[in-house]
Parts: sequence; structure tokens; C-alpha cells
Amino acid sequence: MKKQRKTGPKSSKPLRRFYVHNIHLRRLQIFLIGLSVLAIVFTASSYGLAFWYTQKHKNQPLVYGTTFVAGYARYFGLDPKETMQAMIDEVGFRQFRLVSYWDEIEKIPALTILATSTGNSAKPRPPTPR
Repeated sequence: MKKQRKTGPKSSKPLRRFYVHNIHLRRLQIFLIGLSVLAIVFTASSYGLAFWYTQKHKNQPLVYGTTFVAGYARYFGLDPKETMQAMIDEVGFRQFRLVSYWDEIEKIPALTILATSTGNSAKPRPPTPR
């Protein structure tokens, strides 16, 4: 007598054998699960921090301000002092974030580096009276 074949879906044993013996697939799965958990924890903690911050400061008044860059005023052909005064008087800003660039502060490049590398330490001068 002949053996009869199973009629139905194919057996999943070859796929299971491939999965069990393929260590790279298991490592990838563990890495992706860990990355997903890390993303969920990061998102939840960011949301919690934002919620805490808004609750802490909900009774404080909202303060608006602006950033003032003197170089931008010069670029548009405006006097920086007049522009700043107009922002205070006409627009009504009271809070400013002032921007300064090192190349405008340090007129002679590398002067600070040379003074410290040669051992010359300049004594601080007292402020000049106005």
C-alpha cells in the first residue's frame, strides 16, 4: 500500500527551523524591540516633563521678548542704537536677548591666545567712572 500525502497547508517546520537557527534574525528582533521600548520611554518622559513644566508655570504671566542683532540692523543700513530705541519706544519690547559675535569683540585675531601662551597675564583694570 502507498503512503498518502497530507492534503492541507504546508508544514511550517522549515520556517521554524530557519528562525531558530538564524542567530542574526533573533538579534535583529531583540534590537528592534529594545529600540521601540526606548522610543516609547523617551516619548513618555518628554511628555511628562512638558506637562510638569506647564503646570509649574501656569500661574506666572507670559513674558514676550525679542532677539536683537546689531549686525542685522547694519546689514539693512540702520543705526543699531536707533533701531533698539525704536523697538523699546514704538514697539514696546522690554525683554531682549542680545547677540554678540566673537570676531566683533576680538578686534585683533588670536591676541588672547598669544597673551595666554606666552605667560603674560594682564591685570584687570578698574572700571572707568561715567
